[in-house]
Amino acid sequence: MIHHFHAAGTQDYTCTATAGAGDAGTTYAWVFTAPEAVLSDNCGNHVGTHFAGSGGAATPRWQYTADGSFVQGVKVEASPVAGAIPELLLAATETTPGTFADVTYVQRLATVGGAAPDAAACTSGNVDVVRKSGYSAEYYFYAGGADAGTH
Repeated sequence: MIHHFHAAGTQDYTCTATAGAGDAGTTYAWVFTAPEAVLSDNCGNHVGTHFAGSGGAATPRWQYTADGSFVQGVKVEASPVAGAIPELLLAATETTPGTFADVTYVQRLATVGGAAPDAAACTSGNVDVVRKSGYSAEYYFYAGGADAGTH
């Protein structure tokens, strides 16, 4: 492990409509569109941000404020958490020189909140509406080989 930061922010969801095939009617669902969080060190100092990367919500990005470096990842494994977003293991797909240059894996643990809004709240009357669900988590950044983030 080379870094550990606390995150507080939102998981953002958009109400979407999907036309059914044949006689099936339109269905509505909340779709995860982006994280928005502040990263803090263990003294509570704001050190970075967490947001959707170049591939959207499927490629989250963490950026270190002091040097502008970032790591972008893709989900490897997920573990459900009752009433919250899942804990995740992500593999780095892109990094830039600086603090995050050597990151190979990111782990999201101790998640609180952030779950999608109630499905019944997504209807024809609010398609394209964005709802922000507050969350917090601990992010651990690892450098090393293929099993660096799994122990």
